[in-house]
Amino acid sequence: KRHGGIVDALRCIEKSLPFRLSTVKFDSGSEFMNYEVVNSLRRHGEGTRAKPITIYRSRPYRKNDNCYVEQKNLTHVRQFIGYDRIENQNATRLLNELYRDLWCPFLNFFMPTFKLIKKERIGSRIKKTYEKPRTPYERILASAAVTDEAKEALRLRYESLDPIELKYSIEEKLKLLMRIIREEKQSEELKLAA
Repeated sequence: KRHGGIVDALRCIEKSLPFRLSTVKFDSGSEFMNYEVVNSLRRHGEGTRAKPITIYRSRPYRKNDNCYVEQKNLTHVRQFIGYDRIENQNATRLLNELYRDLWCPFLNFFMPTFKLIKKERIGSRIKKTYEKPRTPYERILASAAVTDEAKEALRLRYESLDPIELKYSIEEKLKLLMRIIREEKQSEELKLAA
């Protein structure tokens, strides 16, 4: 939760995006809403970004303010690594590698998602209309806001990836991560018992 780690992670995310990051919306946690993080996002000019990033924060005690992010907690985090708190530095490093190098490419290039187009009320029912499922990669290629160079770089990356190999690598790293977490729990239990 230290601000240095948050600032570094946000810079890494910003560099990896094929488009310019214009806004960020945080919850009200002090790990995000602090002087260092806010200043690093607002900093612009030579050597940094062209424009400052606009920062929004959720209203306190309003869980649905970040509903589009929170809906991915189950599928992208909890079902993937569980509910354990990870404090071991080796496990954290492995988890970061797992997300950056394997899980995010797998999700972004090969896992299609539905996007809601519209909702209409018909009597007491709500009819939802969704667009055809597409991967985030396909959405980026269809976007006019992304440069042709960025799209070409994404195409090259897509061609270099194999979903089966990614899935196998994800499973192997997950086994290693779970072993580290399990060993840490066992050592803590032994310390408490002694």
